[in-house]
Amino acid sequence: LHLLCVCVPSQPWFHRFAGLQSCSAPHSQFFAPSEGIMLPAGSFNNRVAFITGGGTGLGRAMTTVLSQLGAQCVIASRKLDILQQTANEISSQTGNKVHAVQCDVRDPQAVSHCVDQMVALTGLPDVTAHILKWF
Repeated sequence: LHLLCVCVPSQPWFHRFAGLQSCSAPHSQFFAPSEGIMLPAGSFNNRVAFITGGGTGLGRAMTTVLSQLGAQCVIASRKLDILQQTANEISSQTGNKVHAVQCDVRDPQAVSHCVDQMVALTGLPDVTAHILKWF
């Protein structure tokens, strides 16, 4: 089981501090920066990925890449309508099934229900990614 946890503060000061508004990072003088996916196609074939916060932003981007690499994805967040739209768009784009499951990670019962739904849909995940916002 692989775990990736990304915590993103929602305050504008963090984005300015982290340089997220504009990228001015120096590039290597020997190698061009890689703009694409660095893993070979099929790296996540026959794998299940569970992504909280998967409907928008970083979670959506990770879901897209994992699905492109062959994973069957389960995305979860509080807003089911956004999740379903994202799941449909990524499934259409990549040809791999993306499941949408509503879950408020602050509510233990909702998390338990979400895990039950995921297990019924896909079995236990091989990869998990959790996108958490600081409020």
